Amino acid sequence: MGAYIILSPSAWAMPLDHDYETDPYRTTWQNAYEPICRIFKVWVIRVSNVGTIDDGEWKGWNCIGCSLAFNNKGEEVIQGPYGMNSDTILYINVELQVRPARDTNWNW
Repeated sequence: MGAYIILSPSAWAMPLDHDYETDPYRTTWQNAYEPICRIFKVWVIRVSNVGTIDDGEWKGWNCIGCSLAFNNKGEEVIQGPYGMNSDTILYINVELQVRPARDTNWNW
């Protein structure tokens, strides 16, 4: 509907026995964001927290960071570190492309 950028905050949580090396899980986000950015010419910036969840359904699970940003061509611009202790602040320059608003139909 005319957005230039989508911010996607998340708490990407994994169980304590999750192996980051053998199952990075990152491609799940890449496969979701890349086509959205490419088709709709919009940036998506996904930020994720780190640390242990203290309460609720996922109590004891770890939030593992791995923030991502994709430009309006569907290209990954930056990826944050991955893991329980990967608290990092990342900076990027976002170059917005002026374009006409679109309706809510997927008729492209």
